[in-house]
Amino acid sequence: MTLGNMRHGKGVHTCTNGDCYRGYWRLDKRHGRGKATFTSGMQYEGDWADDKAHGTGKARYENGGVYEGEFRHEQRCGWGHHTFPTADHYEGEWLADKIHGQGRHTFLDGSYYEGQWVAGERVKGIWVSGDGSTEYSGQWRGDLRHGHGVLFTKGLLKYTGEWVDDMQEGHGMCQWADGTAYKGTWKGGMRDGRGTFTRPDGYVYEGEWRADAQHGHGTCRFDDGSRYEGSWENAQRSGEGKCKYANGDIYVGDWSADARHGKGTCAYENGDKYTGDWVKDQRQGFGICRFADGSKFKGEWEGDAWLQSLAHPSHTKAKGLGLSRALAGTPATFTILAKDELRNKRLCGGDVFAVRLSGPDSIEGVVIDNDDGTYTVNYTATVAGKYQLAITDDAGEHVADSPYTTRVLSGRPSVKHCAVTGDGRRSAVAGQPAHFTVEARDEFGNRCNEVNLEEHLPLEIKLKMAAGVVPQADTESGPKDEFGPIEDQLKKWELIAAREYQFDGDADGWNSDVAEEETPEQKYIKAHPDVPVVENMEDLWKVSKLQRERKRRQEGVDALREARAAKAGIPDAAKSVNIDVPPTVGPGNAESDGGIVTPAPSKERDREGKDVHAKEPAAAVDFPLKLASNSTETHKPSLNDLD
Repeated sequence: MTLGNMRHGKGVHTCTNGDCYRGYWRLDKRHGRGKATFTSGMQYEGDWADDKAHGTGKARYENGGVYEGEFRHEQRCGWGHHTFPTADHYEGEWLADKIHGQGRHTFLDGSYYEGQWVAGERVKGIWVSGDGSTEYSGQWRGDLRHGHGVLFTKGLLKYTGEWVDDMQEGHGMCQWADGTAYKGTWKGGMRDGRGTFTRPDGYVYEGEWRADAQHGHGTCRFDDGSRYEGSWENAQRSGEGKCKYANGDIYVGDWSADARHGKGTCAYENGDKYTGDWVKDQRQGFGICRFADGSKFKGEWEGDAWLQSLAHPSHTKAKGLGLSRALAGTPATFTILAKDELRNKRLCGGDVFAVRLSGPDSIEGVVIDNDDGTYTVNYTATVAGKYQLAITDDAGEHVADSPYTTRVLSGRPSVKHCAVTGDGRRSAVAGQPAHFTVEARDEFGNRCNEVNLEEHLPLEIKLKMAAGVVPQADTESGPKDEFGPIEDQLKKWELIAAREYQFDGDADGWNSDVAEEETPEQKYIKAHPDVPVVENMEDLWKVSKLQRERKRRQEGVDALREARAAKAGIPDAAKSVNIDVPPTVGPGNAESDGGIVTPAPSKERDREGKDVHAKEPAAAVDFPLKLASNSTETHKPSLNDLD
């Protein structure tokens, strides 16, 4: 139909290019229901208004897509359903020919997005995978997850947090199906920054991350209870760090590839402490270890064990009474303490030592390896005398202070081996003294040292005539007194100690180990008892006061001595002399006055007129006299008097 020259009503119009419209017209414009077919392949059938698709209709596009829904001014607008050439389809709101508002886009694989759209892009909504195992709900930018959202993958994980361009980035928390969890910062879909990772077995790491791995500084508590704090690299302990192990060991130092490597110190639960080099979690290289028993090793390590060289002769020590003294027939012993070239105590055995005594006899010592760096040496000498005791290593070098001078003392007197000499044992003159000598010897024939023969070798002498009659006779027996040069008192007191050791085995008086262990400061204090020792620096001012008081007391003592000397008429030259005091001076035979000792005369004499109390001359010993008012206490000499 036409209205004048205008198409109006229902009709068909075919263009010269082949386009065709079939439907209603109004005033020469398509208006109402109609169908347009274009040579490009596009078709539209539906409402028209003012020559444009407007209202409800269905359009087929050149690319194969099909839209059915609302149009406005030839654009999809309002509610509509669109099937894309890929077989995806969308149903929802449109605006200005673009998806806009609420809608659901279903993809070929069955996954879909449902939510808000703006100008054809997803803004906020939920995406579900085709099999329904994965779901994301949150913010979007375009087709990418962006902003805050929750990702859930059935049987795998759940992530809640921030997203950037479809990747976890920012702050977020991820919980895995196995119970592990991470809470912290993310970058590019990986843990990056600072965060906390936990596992159901008790493993907890809190610290820095990079590229989904522990990297930087962090603290970790392991499933066995160990705790590490320090540097990490690519999920492994690397750099400096401190680890306290579950067994109580504590290590502080360098790490590499999750193992102790470099320089470090480890304090072990058993009390040992090692400081030095480490390689792949083992002590290797140079290090110092102080053991719980107080011993120390300083040197090379390999495979977590020390590499100790053999004992060094000059650093090795020997210790024990057997180095200097022994009793004939009695096993003597001493100990070799092996040390290496760094003066480390040897902590294992394997060294070879030889011990030989040369002198009146030749003796080989027995060396026992204790497998701890010490060696016990035993030897038994039967011939008394002076020996040279040599300790050598397998190279023949002398060890420590070798050779040592060793004295082998005779043993106990043996009745069977004693010798009797002298004319008195065969003949005598009536009324005249007869003499013979019993020489004490031990079971090996050694002449016994000076001992208390009356106690250890009691003698009973009987004279009996052939007729069986016992004659009248006076007999005396005892140790033979001999006259000779002045005695060496040091040697005499050494013999006293020898007697004691010979019968009771007590080394007191010989063993100088304690004195050897004294520090130079202790030795000085012992040698100078009058020198004040200040332990507290705050008391330093008291020293001068103490010295003044001592000076006043000394002046008073000197004045008293001069007064006594003047009263007794003693010349000045005799006021300060050393008095030789016999070892048996006491109140019964001496008088003491101000340090001047005078022997008391004895009134008992024997048949020949000799003083029965008199002793043979003894070597003079200078005993330091001590002033003591009205003191008559007997002074008994001791080894300390020889200092």
